[in-house]
Amino acid sequence: MKIRFLLILLILSNFFIYNFAKSEIFEIESSQIDILENGNLVKAYGGVKVLSEDGTEITGKEVHYNKEKLILETIGNVVLIDKKNNIIFTSDKITYNKKKEIISSDKIDNQATIIDKKNNITIQSDKITYNIKKGIISSLGDTYANLQNKYEINSTELVYNRNKMEIYSSKKSKIEDSLGNIFELENLKFNINEKLLKAKNITLFDTKNNKYNLKNSLVNLNTNEIVGSDISIDFDNSLFGNKKNEPRLKGRSLISNENESIIYKGSFTTCKKNKDKCPPWTIFAEEVRHKKVEKVIEYRNAWLKIYDIPVVYFPYFRHPDPTVNRQSGFLAPIFINSSNSGTSLQIPYYKVISENKDLTIMPRIFFNNNIILQTEYRQANKKSDLIADLSINKNDSSTKGHFFSNLKGSLDKSGFEINLQKVSNAKYLKINKIKSPLINNYSTLHSFLNLTKSSEDYSFETSFEVYEDLSKNRSDRFEYVYPNFVYNKDLDSLSENLKFTSTGYQKKYNTN
Repeated sequence: MKIRFLLILLILSNFFIYNFAKSEIFEIESSQIDILENGNLVKAYGGVKVLSEDGTEITGKEVHYNKEKLILETIGNVVLIDKKNNIIFTSDKITYNKKKEIISSDKIDNQATIIDKKNNITIQSDKITYNIKKGIISSLGDTYANLQNKYEINSTELVYNRNKMEIYSSKKSKIEDSLGNIFELENLKFNINEKLLKAKNITLFDTKNNKYNLKNSLVNLNTNEIVGSDISIDFDNSLFGNKKNEPRLKGRSLISNENESIIYKGSFTTCKKNKDKCPPWTIFAEEVRHKKVEKVIEYRNAWLKIYDIPVVYFPYFRHPDPTVNRQSGFLAPIFINSSNSGTSLQIPYYKVISENKDLTIMPRIFFNNNIILQTEYRQANKKSDLIADLSINKNDSSTKGHFFSNLKGSLDKSGFEINLQKVSNAKYLKINKIKSPLINNYSTLHSFLNLTKSSEDYSFETSFEVYEDLSKNRSDRFEYVYPNFVYNKDLDSLSENLKFTSTGYQKKYNTN
């Protein structure tokens, strides 16, 4: 009888299933179970499965359970499934404090992962703590969170309140939405249901390479509404057609939604940043309103400032936003400084005449009261393109100016190009730094007529050209080329690779 009792005791001490009876909290299943310290400590090895009275299921390689403290520690490829709250928790090591209803993980090799399947939220970190009673999940160390496959968060510390559906972080964090917008911020508070983001020192990089900085802000990611203070926007340098510019907009406060953005006490410039000096020019306005649907930027009670000094006042001022290809309105001012002609400001106005015609009027005001009026006209026809550029400078003693034009077109298998370049004064272009798509040389003018004709077996090109060297005396500054021709003919009837070519030209140098 004694031998039989010892045998039964030996079998029970190494039984495959350790059950604490109906009043116990955990049921542990394993191939090897050790009961130590008078039954207060249980160790299980070789693949363990733990079932909690509330439906929580834990699997791992090894389990240590302290019955007095009600602390369950699971080590090695741990998976915890909270069926009641629909939570999945994975880690190298998980500690479950049943008294406090707190589950925590410690990093051994890999990051811990917790998945809130009900709300479609995933958090990965070096260390994660799950307070079941309060519904709070917190992380420590490098943390990654995926919210409903719409937002990704990277931080070093994160708190997720499941009851309030809010995420907090006092550390620097980064959020990227599904559209590719990136938020870098501090003191994060994000309401997941309402998609409300509250933070400090936000830097937003949008999908168009623009950079927004806000000191304090509230962002509704659902409606794309932003309310913030102390805003600065660095636009993509290429938006205004010149990559050397650095267009930017600053203001005291911002209210923005999908239809419009309003910036109060705003200033705009495209001048390059200079730490030592203020920008050469800025437009300051009490209110700057960006109408996104109309693609227009409006200024109310605006001043044009030159080196921070108010020069011109505009009660109302508007221009197309950087994304517009064709719309009438003022363009960004151009500040020009020349040792020959002095300091000047050019204020371009773009006018759409029709679907195929437009022009740019560019009045240029010098600080010595001198004025140059320049106009560029463009017309795109079905089979030809015309661009013309002219300017006039009139003062008490004389009137100066220039006229450049280019007409290029085709008809059937024939083509033509007419280029005219004329100035009234040899130094006019260079002294005043006149700029135009047609001007590529301040010292030499090139006027010509070019004709081409081609078919399947021949091509013919001829031109009549005039070069004017503005650095020479008027009596011998011209060079004439008339005509200049090239003729090519394929002689396939005689030989497959045989071709006839004839070229010729006549030049006249140093004449008037």
